[in-house]
Amino acid sequence: MPEPLVATVLTTETDEPQPLAAPAPPSRVTVAKRSAPEAWSDWRATGTAAAAASFCTSVSSWIEGTSAQLIRPLWPSGGVRPSLMDVQSRLRHGLALVVTKEPDYVKGLAAARHHVEQDLARARARDMAAG
Repeated sequence: MPEPLVATVLTTETDEPQPLAAPAPPSRVTVAKRSAPEAWSDWRATGTAAAAASFCTSVSSWIEGTSAQLIRPLWPSGGVRPSLMDVQSRLRHGLALVVTKEPDYVKGLAAARHHVEQDLARARARDMAAG
């Protein structure tokens, strides 16, 4: 039976084959996320940047997915399509606009999405008219 193949590397010190070490698995630090309703309530109550960041972290998947959906429509060739990061920033800003007005975070998410969607539609129309 043939011997199994072993990956080796030559070192400059001895020029003797040395077995390759298996790469260490990436370490993953987990931070407990607060629930979105709890983080929204805290943001509404305190209005602090830390509370805003906590809420945005709790809905980060929503922010990422929604921004991807909102930049999907075709953009006029002469216009400048906003970046994914720009749309995510607009969504966070939209949430900040509605946090004091909307007690339900799900309705707050919908309102922020609607605000950004309308803003992008206006920008797209403006670029179409200019192009």
